[in-house]
Amino acid sequence: MSQFLSTLNREHQERFTGVIRLLNLEDSRDLGQVEIKEGEITNCRFLRRKGYNGLLSAAMAFLDIPFKIVKEPEINISESKMPFRTEKLLSNLGKASNYYESKKHLKPPMNLKMTVNPDFMNSKKGLQGHEFDLLCAISDFGHTAEIYENSELFDHEITLGLIKLREKKAIKVVR
Repeated sequence: MSQFLSTLNREHQERFTGVIRLLNLEDSRDLGQVEIKEGEITNCRFLRRKGYNGLLSAAMAFLDIPFKIVKEPEINISESKMPFRTEKLLSNLGKASNYYESKKHLKPPMNLKMTVNPDFMNSKKGLQGHEFDLLCAISDFGHTAEIYENSELFDHEITLGLIKLREKKAIKVVR
């Protein structure tokens, strides 16, 4: 379990009320925060994502680029609720983190050039999640490094999306 998930789990167990700030390790720039009221996660913001997506993105990002975690007790925490109880959230985040960790070694080298497979585009196979956005990024940029640099998607979304697109034979590696 990552330090991020361990922190959330500990604060849940201790029924903490306050904010967990997520800061860049190098310059302490604000990356986001998790709001907790009496141990229940009520809200999250991480970069440009909010709520459950923000929490998931923070958990996945921590596996690639650790950040500083600062605990700040506060009284005025929003009453908004996450879609699941905190136990379920932490369980889901743990499973997603483990899945990404098991697939992370399949991240392609940064010097590859990829194209969209025209046979796939003519097929009736569907796209899920961020796969369409990723196909657009591949057609716009082509090189793996440029896709990771310029895509609006987070690294974990790109890596998992590329794995799924390769399994579907939706992309070709040109080299």
